[in-house]
Amino acid sequence: MKLIADAGATKISWAIIHKEEVIKFKTSGYNPNISDSNYLRQLLISGFPADFDSNGIMEILYCGAGCGSVFGKDRVQKALKYFFQKVSDINVLTDLEGAAKGMLGQKSGVIGILGTGANAGLYDGNSIIKSPPSVGFMLGDEGSGAYLGKELTKKILRNELSEIIVDKFYEYFSLDSSELIKKIYSSTKPNQYFGSFVPFLTDNIKEPQIEELINLAFEQFYEKYLEPILPEQTEKKIYIVGGVASAFKNQLKKVLFEKKFELEIIASPLDAIISKHIF
Repeated sequence: MKLIADAGATKISWAIIHKEEVIKFKTSGYNPNISDSNYLRQLLISGFPADFDSNGIMEILYCGAGCGSVFGKDRVQKALKYFFQKVSDINVLTDLEGAAKGMLGQKSGVIGILGTGANAGLYDGNSIIKSPPSVGFMLGDEGSGAYLGKELTKKILRNELSEIIVDKFYEYFSLDSSELIKKIYSSTKPNQYFGSFVPFLTDNIKEPQIEELINLAFEQFYEKYLEPILPEQTEKKIYIVGGVASAFKNQLKKVLFEKKFELEIIASPLDAIISKHIF
């Protein structure tokens, strides 16, 4: 049996490939730069299908956030080896590499991620050859769910949005301003907490102030993540994966259309990875 993981900070989508059968399941998200190996082991203990013997897994492809460093890859490898003790082959890629292999296969192009976090890179058909420095959600991740949530809450707390939107926000989450601040600063996973405000944005996308916030965030994503890598490629098409890209595809397409680019979006690269037989 083979196991594929598309791992983001909010959720991990898993697929077990057993002969001609594909079994999918989900767990909470994981980023090795935020949580230790034990956290990922616990996700597997609680989430792995009970009717499948984990000892039957022989190959693993894990594509995940936070796996761009040796430190991050080691944490993931350690957790996977602990749970799948008989595994013979574990391949840990970054989420960006996984997205590129899923969407582009062996074709070169520009790949981006807009989920809870953000990233982009120039792909040569085999590996990512150029990408902007990753500074994490506290200093960057422009356009991501965490970034959108952070920008929204700043405007809410500063009363920079209409009274109708502010009141609707507090009612939507059953919060007041003091509770909101307390939750932000006490959260053990602030990126996920900020990302949890995305549904409010999707439900209120017709509000001009909300749409403007999203458009500005995508302008920042283009400026910080895409523009630095675009001069070395000629195809006027960009491939982006992630729930935020999918949820706000009209706004993202508008921003990139103004930059003279076409856009292809999928919410998750997992099915594409399976269909392209990456193993």
